[in-house]
Amino acid sequence: MIRIALCDDDLSFLQRLHQAAAQWFVDHRISFSCTDFSSANHLLDSLQTISFDLFFLDIEMPEVDGMQLAKQIRETLPDSIILFLTSHDEFAPDGYRVQALRYLSKQTWKKYLDEALTAVTIQLEKLEKQESGSLAVSHYGNLQRIPYRDILYIRHISRYCQIVTKLGKTIQDERGIKKIFETIGDERFIFIDRGAFINLDYIQKIENGEAVMVNGDSLPISRRLLPQVKLTINRYYGG
Repeated sequence: MIRIALCDDDLSFLQRLHQAAAQWFVDHRISFSCTDFSSANHLLDSLQTISFDLFFLDIEMPEVDGMQLAKQIRETLPDSIILFLTSHDEFAPDGYRVQALRYLSKQTWKKYLDEALTAVTIQLEKLEKQESGSLAVSHYGNLQRIPYRDILYIRHISRYCQIVTKLGKTIQDERGIKKIFETIGDERFIFIDRGAFINLDYIQKIENGEAVMVNGDSLPISRRLLPQVKLTINRYYGG
């Protein structure tokens, strides 16, 4: 069952969105639950006892706006899916900082709701498959498995590769970086330089030609790959 949270301080819009989203899941014969919240604080309070798979968040709300709310949701539910609702397009470039899947304009949301929810179901299926993926690493005779979802980035340093995880660990791997990339074979990972590839789930922003990861590490992006990296990120997050 897909557990959905909708948050918007406009009660009239919230009701229309609830009805449309619920009807979509009924039509597609997908089991779901849908809970409405009229304020970000009420939603945050509920996360102490309830876990959601999908969030519809209005960006412009009093007290705590949608972007701040999304950041706090990410701390509790890093794999949840976020769809933003907005009346202004200028918020969209910040989307991949909190890994938003889509932006829906309040003027045209009905037109694009089907596409957005189709993308949600595809993403949830991917997450189920990705949960089991892991990289086997042998270093000086010690074998360990690192879940793909835990890898921030991998880069080549001197005679080995450095695997950096979201748990703050750094593991060495004696294989070549291309070999590791091919072994992983997961679309979340892209090369940003001949000697480094990142997990798109954990990029915070691109700044001054560097990929800034959620742990604060900055990795240089080659000038040759920069346009393609930006395009891939935008596509990955529905831009």
